[in-house]
Amino acid sequence: MTERAFDPEVVALLKEVARDSKSELLRLPKGPLNKWAGRPEDVVSRRRSDLSRVENHLVEAYREEAAWVLLQACLAQLKRLPLVFPSNAPNAALVESSARRLNDNEVAGWGQQSALALVAAGQEVSSVQLGVASLRLAPSDVARNALAVAFHRSGRSACSVQLSRRVLSGEPSATQRAQAFEHLAEVYASRQDYARSFESCRRAAQSDESRVQYQVWCLTTALQAGEETRARHHSSLLEQHPGHEDLAIFARELTTGRVSGQWHPTAASARLISRLLNDVAKPVQEICHAFS
Repeated sequence: MTERAFDPEVVALLKEVARDSKSELLRLPKGPLNKWAGRPEDVVSRRRSDLSRVENHLVEAYREEAAWVLLQACLAQLKRLPLVFPSNAPNAALVESSARRLNDNEVAGWGQQSALALVAAGQEVSSVQLGVASLRLAPSDVARNALAVAFHRSGRSACSVQLSRRVLSGEPSATQRAQAFEHLAEVYASRQDYARSFESCRRAAQSDESRVQYQVWCLTTALQAGEETRARHHSSLLEQHPGHEDLAIFARELTTGRVSGQWHPTAASARLISRLLNDVAKPVQEICHAFS
């Protein structure tokens, strides 16, 4: 299923649920949140007395579609991720542990508009609520990984770690396995447990090295730190990457972030870029130009 398959009626029903302050579907469970991992017993059954008429209709008629829209709404809230460190002296452990982020399951076109409309509808709906609701309707490793990030962002790192481990204990795809390890690396780094963070990064790299956003992130952090050898290495990898055509999109996002003050180029990056520009291909040059 893609965002193009969204049924407008599903989105309308979910908006109605979001406006209902007594909504059971969007209410966080009373028990320990780390147990909400999309197990069979967690899934919402048909015709539950504690669900409203609209919620029961969604469960019976549009379970998969509703779960997908909820997931896209959750991802839309989690997409605001920096691709550079603003610091003059990036912490090497944080650079490695934060390098890979949610990168697949892009939200685009009409699907994004629908998801964002749901987020804005009625009461404030958090990414945790959206992730939990999606899992309760249709469990998937994509939803588990998204909810793990949402948990961490909301200060529930213990729940986040348990959910990532739940993904790894199953049979996830290479991408989902890498994402679970990447997220564990970020959580451990935030706890300053760098030994575990580096080990999680190593296992993430073994799982899936294909995502272009990881290489962009490594290049920008190397530029900020003024690490020429590392910057040239990742520039070369980006030039050969199957997704190098997407670099223009990342360059625009980087430029927008710099202009809006979300990050600032370091003096070291300016000196390094002046030496790199004539040696790298045009797609990588666009990333470099975002620093000026």
